[in-house]
Amino acid sequence: MLKSISDRYTKNDKRIITSDWELTLKEMRRYQNLCFGNRVGPLVINVMLKMSSFSTYYVPIYFVHNLCNAFPAITMTLKIEGPIITPQKHNSFYMQASELIRKKAYIPLAGDLNIDTLIASYKMHFQSQTLTSYRECEDLALVCGWTGQAQKIEYSLKLVYDFLKGWPEDRFFSEYNGFKNWFSLLEKKAWNTTELQKVAKSELLVHKLSQTPERRLVF
Repeated sequence: MLKSISDRYTKNDKRIITSDWELTLKEMRRYQNLCFGNRVGPLVINVMLKMSSFSTYYVPIYFVHNLCNAFPAITMTLKIEGPIITPQKHNSFYMQASELIRKKAYIPLAGDLNIDTLIASYKMHFQSQTLTSYRECEDLALVCGWTGQAQKIEYSLKLVYDFLKGWPEDRFFSEYNGFKNWFSLLEKKAWNTTELQKVAKSELLVHKLSQTPERRLVF
């Protein structure tokens, strides 16, 4: 808990707020500065305390990264931003902000997760009208592909197809020469369970996430 409150977070303040959030996110582990995470299947569930440029406030952000996609950086999908927290507000507000993030998170922060619950979480996001890229749709299909469960793969691909087929091709799929070409590539990836599991294991090491707590994806 902060003792001396100024207009900016000092280095010592940042250590204190990290400790405070560690207590509220016991099911997670800090793996980067001001970032906490755990894993369920190939997904990394994260809460980051995004500090402003001049350290005058931070914003807790929930997001998900899919290890099935080889990428040089941690991606931020299913993102939810919490409130702005200034040094004056931290002591009285961080626990409330943590509960707000926990309540709004598409994928729960703790506990084992059933694949059907995971699919429902993505469907909820698809229907929220906040989707601005196909990344979350791709992630759902690849996570189902990672499980190797044919019924789930087929179902997720149908969801993705039905949801995205009407999106403007020149805006979202021009680099693939159209939606159908993009979807065809996604199908091939989703049905290659062995490769998806291989990529996920490799990315776990690339991003140094093997020490993050692991939860079961039940299917």
